Amino acid sequence: MDRQNGAAETDWVLRSLYGLEDASVLAALEGFRGLENIQVEDGRSVPRALQLAREGIEFADALRPLFPKKISGLLRIAHK
Repeated sequence: MDRQNGAAETDWVLRSLYGLEDASVLAALEGFRGLENIQVEDGRSVPRALQLAREGIEFADALRPLFPKKISGLLRIAHK
């Protein structure tokens, strides 16, 4: 998975493959941020995109313009 699109891809998988509704997807994405093995590289863009998604904007659409171009990814999952 392209790290820059990790959060957006996770959003898509939870909706498309698992059939989760908006509120459940947003809660899951918020919960992932608190996990020990998840590193959010830009601590401002993901929370802001989650807030915009709660206000009705698609998460991936909200995320893209917020993501700084200089950072290579949004999150990294460390497998233990």
